[in-house]
Amino acid sequence: ALPISQQPSPAPASDFLGSSAVNPQGPAAMPVCGYTLDVSELWDRHFWRGVTAEFLGLLIFVFIGVGSALTNLGVVDGALPSSGEVAGQKIATGAVGSISLCFGVLIFVLIHCIGHISGGHLNPAVTFALWTAGQVSFVRASLYMVAQFAGGIVGTAMLLGTFDLQELPGGYNLTSGGSNRHTRGYVTEVVLTFLLCFTVFGTIDPNRDITTLGPLAIGMAVLVAHLV
Repeated sequence: ALPISQQPSPAPASDFLGSSAVNPQGPAAMPVCGYTLDVSELWDRHFWRGVTAEFLGLLIFVFIGVGSALTNLGVVDGALPSSGEVAGQKIATGAVGSISLCFGVLIFVLIHCIGHISGGHLNPAVTFALWTAGQVSFVRASLYMVAQFAGGIVGTAMLLGTFDLQELPGGYNLTSGGSNRHTRGYVTEVVLTFLLCFTVFGTIDPNRDITTLGPLAIGMAVLVAHLV
């Protein structure tokens, strides 16, 4: 997740995650503030490459990530679950670890693949946070989020068709039962989303030394979040 240059040429390989925010041309070369409505990007083919990359990234993320959860929990016929009892809501730590590792590594791989094209946001919350910080334009943020939602929907549809499911079963977590389940679920999501966005902004901080560990750090934040 990094601010995208609005120049017509693609960002060089050095402008990737950990080193992307360190702009050798100074603050004046940073993107237009996200609060302005600049539609000039719509005529830039590299902009649409970024939108397409976000769509494809979320499609893959949902298909593989949620698919990992379904197979590890034994929801899909023929799967070898690493959990004990799904219907009784008893889930072994093996399933939690496998699913968390899949999501974390998958984010790392996807950011590596599309980070130089779109910035590798791969999450509407990250895109919205970058827009509020003025790191991406309103037009880019809006179309990125539309592409992300669309990619998630298409990925889900492909998952249902591939696994021959009529619907995706609900998760067995803090919101499954007990008192104040909605409040507990909301607070948990806020904290974990903050962790992700905090990691992203720490990665693109222009005041830090150049590092190539940005994608790994973000992937680890996703992994840790899925362990909760």
